[in-house]
Amino acid sequence: MIARAPVWLPSDTMSYLLVVNRHSGTGDTALRTRATQVLNDVRTLELSREVDLGREIGCALDDGRIVVACGGDGTVSAVAQHVAGTRGTMAVLPAGTLNHFAHDLGVHDPDAALAALEAGHTARVDVGRAGDRVFVNTLVFGVYPEIVRERERRRASLGGWLALMASIGGVVVGFDPLEGTIVADGRGRALEATAVFVGNDRFSTSPGSLGRRPRLDEGVLDVRVVRARTGVVGRASAGWRAAIHRPRRVVGTVASEVEVRLREPRLVAVDGEQDAELRSVRVVSDPGALRVVAPAPEG
Repeated sequence: MIARAPVWLPSDTMSYLLVVNRHSGTGDTALRTRATQVLNDVRTLELSREVDLGREIGCALDDGRIVVACGGDGTVSAVAQHVAGTRGTMAVLPAGTLNHFAHDLGVHDPDAALAALEAGHTARVDVGRAGDRVFVNTLVFGVYPEIVRERERRRASLGGWLALMASIGGVVVGFDPLEGTIVADGRGRALEATAVFVGNDRFSTSPGSLGRRPRLDEGVLDVRVVRARTGVVGRASAGWRAAIHRPRRVVGTVASEVEVRLREPRLVAVDGEQDAELRSVRVVSDPGALRVVAPAPEG
């Protein structure tokens, strides 16, 4: 849900840059074909190590093109990095495994996304900022990013699901809790945690909508700390529950700014992808920083 009034763009006069990630979970070939048939003046850019994405998106925005992320949350995050804070517009064609941002935006499948692009309604949504890094969903310290790193290390030899399960088992048994301090809107407390979760806007904890965001324009960060347990069995149990997104012993708050300071550098995941090892990070909400194509509000 987006409360701000939308702006309408006539799709028959607009042009587009389609940023395609061919490694996304559900593939994109058929979706790319549909997009080029439905939309006017589509230029395609395939993500690779050789592509300077910032430069390509900058040129597209200068030409007045809408930049369309065709992929999963990682692709959306990569595109938003270069569109947020500009006068440009981005859109999403979901072709990933989970598509969290697309679901919360209201374009949960390709049909809904293409219909929104044809209708041409746009709205402003929030992003989170951690230094010069933009995120649209979450920034996470703790057991989850370490599982992601281990999964990628094992993927070539074990494949997707086996690599994931082996990684969860390997990480949670020997996981060392995060230690340091966390400060949310000036209120600080000591930190000993299995995970620290910072979400862009508020995530639901209600049955039936768990992990979804009712709004993308609240201008807040959803801060959750999964407190650590003592002993090998306790730590393993806490790590396992955090890894499968069913943690207990959670302390939460809503803030506009949060700073995490750790005793030693730890890996962070941004929008589901491992990013860097950090000892401290300051995260702020940037309300309305991203203009996106979205379904028109009801009524």
